[in-house]
Amino acid sequence: MATVSPDLHDTSPAATDPAPAPYTVPPRTVRTLIGPGGALAALLGITGAAVAGLPVLMVHAALALIALACLGIYMARVDRAHRLIPNWAVAALGAINLGAAVGLLVTGYGAWALQGLVVTVIAAVVLMVMHLIGGTGMGDVKLVTVAALAIGVHGPGAWVLAILASYVLAALFGAVPALLRGQRKTRVPMAPHLVAGHVLALLAVLGYLAS
Repeated sequence: MATVSPDLHDTSPAATDPAPAPYTVPPRTVRTLIGPGGALAALLGITGAAVAGLPVLMVHAALALIALACLGIYMARVDRAHRLIPNWAVAALGAINLGAAVGLLVTGYGAWALQGLVVTVIAAVVLMVMHLIGGTGMGDVKLVTVAALAIGVHGPGAWVLAILASYVLAALFGAVPALLRGQRKTRVPMAPHLVAGHVLALLAVLGYLAS
């Protein structure tokens, strides 16, 4: 595992100041293969569920939840410590969600896959406007967009729920505590809250489909 640390070769006096803890980056081979490998696994999982007569939409939601939880925890930790979301992790999540969408398409659930694509476009436009207005980082825009490709399959309401949950969590556990400490200009890392909000929304989707 490689380690990334700011000012690694800085020998100036300022280098003795406390720096953010380095974060672990998987080897290049892992970063390169996790997206295509995950996409293939999602495609096979969806098609296998259809062949076995399992509830395809539930399997899709479960796969989306697993992918988001695995990659999302990493993205949340890095964003919390360094205020950035690694592009490779976002791309990997997008590839996995795209593979799942293709699985829906080839198993007769094309309408749901198309719905996910439409919600993804809406998410990209909304978050880009928020970015241009100010206050939303490009990493957040990318993360919400690729996550929408999965949760959007289950309807725009599921995506709205994910966004609302994300920003409520950000307010409760990020913005409000910062204001109470008098840190008005503190930037709240959004990845932890975006991941948590989308996880909660996917759990709600699974609960609804199971009822």
